[in-house]
Amino acid sequence: MANARTFEWVEILEPSTRKRMFANIATGDCLWELAAGIPYKPCHDDQWWELYDAGSDKHYYYNVATGQTVWDRPQSGDVVQLSKLQIIQEQMQQETVVDDPTLGELDEPPPPPRKLAPL
Repeated sequence: MANARTFEWVEILEPSTRKRMFANIATGDCLWELAAGIPYKPCHDDQWWELYDAGSDKHYYYNVATGQTVWDRPQSGDVVQLSKLQIIQEQMQQETVVDDPTLGELDEPPPPPRKLAPL
């Protein structure tokens, strides 16, 4: 049985600027640069973000390359669980505003998929 390595830091593609940045899944920190030697999970060409929609109380998935959002977990590609990061950042924004150019920040997460009208 293969042992999947877990990383605290993941490389992600910031959707609005298309620049690579690093997100710490455990703490919610985002940085444009990591110190040398810190291990991270590299960005995958077919990267999906797992995000959370409070309105529906469900997770949804956002494809960074295509901008597509879906409710069901993709069967292919690399799924990065950013819902915890999303919640941490929302809480931090409510508590305090930090003006530090070395810290990165994700823009508003992409909206969840639209609900389709019944046929």
